[in-house]
Amino acid sequence: MGVTIRPLVATDRAAVHEMLDASGAFTADELAAALEVFDAGLAGEYFLFGAEVDGAVRGYVCVSQTPLTRSTWHLYWICVHPAFEGRGIGRALDEHAGEFVRWQGGERLVLETSSRAAYARSRRFYERAGYRVAGRIAGFYGAADDCVIYCKALGCNALGAVDGETVRIGASSGKGRGIFAERRIAQGDLIEEAPVVVLPAEEVQHLDRTGLANYYFVWGEDEREAAVLLGRCSLCNHSYEPNARFDLVTHRQAIRFTALRDIEPGEEITTNYNGTPGDARPLWFETDSRS
Repeated sequence: MGVTIRPLVATDRAAVHEMLDASGAFTADELAAALEVFDAGLAGEYFLFGAEVDGAVRGYVCVSQTPLTRSTWHLYWICVHPAFEGRGIGRALDEHAGEFVRWQGGERLVLETSSRAAYARSRRFYERAGYRVAGRIAGFYGAADDCVIYCKALGCNALGAVDGETVRIGASSGKGRGIFAERRIAQGDLIEEAPVVVLPAEEVQHLDRTGLANYYFVWGEDEREAAVLLGRCSLCNHSYEPNARFDLVTHRQAIRFTALRDIEPGEEITTNYNGTPGDARPLWFETDSRS
């Protein structure tokens, strides 16, 4: 299943209406408000992006710069058709929105959602995507229906590269070079989204004969391709108790590095090369005598 993210157009309105209605999470008033925002987006007041699967729009996101702010943007709406949930569409939309906002010079995304039980799944999605609760207004939408305010720091400049004041390259004891935090990086913050160069399966064997042998990732659905990482996080060293994680963003040919916990200034930034932070399997360059 390939996912294509593209700007929405007027003919996508019916698909957006259908997915909002099918979700079952929105009241009639909320659905009407979402469509009003969609129409305003077509008029240029918001930015609308849809996730197209097999020629049909199955999810969408709406963002815009927050009025009277320099670099804060709001995520006003994100929805995936329930028949297509669990396939990474919501995450792809959120990542695309974050990338777009960074290119516009934005530094953070803010969103507001309901505390109702019907929104519990949405809140879990936001938290897994790196948003953190920044505030709560009791009874905002109605009795026992609070407004929960989330915020995610985007952590990159408009080019999607690590801010020079965020990390530095330095010597890592016993490991050669590594990257170190220059300032405090909060849990969930994006450290870097770096592009990769994807190589076909028939060329992977040649990488193992070069100095790039320790700098590529398996890539593709069948994990036969390879991706050579560019950017500073290519020098991120391994740890079985990492303070950061990496995620492959295959549809954009990039890898994202985010903080698993707060990282203090001067602390080396590490990931688990196995891919999952808690995976303790020995790596290819280790021996059975690993302590």
